[in-house]
Amino acid sequence: MLAAGGFPEEVPDLVVKALQMAGGALMAVRGELAAGATTAADADIRGLVEHDALLPEALVILDATQSTAPPDINSLLSAAGRVLAAVGRNEPRLGI
Repeated sequence: MLAAGGFPEEVPDLVVKALQMAGGALMAVRGELAAGATTAADADIRGLVEHDALLPEALVILDATQSTAPPDINSLLSAAGRVLAAVGRNEPRLGI
């Protein structure tokens, strides 16, 4: 909706926030989330990818907010959909 409404620059940060929330939920289910934390930090996301708990596409999402080039919004949203779907399949308790 943001991209179609003329605000595509808002999409990458919101997609990263969704990834951080999903990563935090995944870490909580696995007993790995630090006390008081609700989301996964970028380093946590990278660690989850390294341990095959998240698809490598999660790194594409993180990198999209750090690049100076504008990301392809459709590719970014597709990557996010695949990552979240995989989390939902692998951890059905999360209800993603």
